[in-house]
Amino acid sequence: FEANDSNKDGKFSAEEWKTSTKKLFEVADLEKSGKLDEANFVKGLEKALPQPQGFGGFRPSTKPLATSLAKALYAKLPKDANGMMTPKDLER
Repeated sequence: FEANDSNKDGKFSAEEWKTSTKKLFEVADLEKSGKLDEANFVKGLEKALPQPQGFGGFRPSTKPLATSLAKALYAKLPKDANGMMTPKDLER
């Protein structure tokens, strides 16, 4: 959140959301096709979100938190008839 709060006001504006989703799309669009399927969306979010570190004897799951989050987000976000997502879909 802090990295994307460009004016450091503690809020996430619509413009900051657009900028963040554009960056995420660029990272996830490995084939530079302008569309993402679920697998590429998950890979992109895994790159964008760091794996949590263990502490106090606690070890995080071997499955990255980003994977679960990405799959849940992808299921909720708009897609075209082929199940592909475009940068405009992320802006909604």
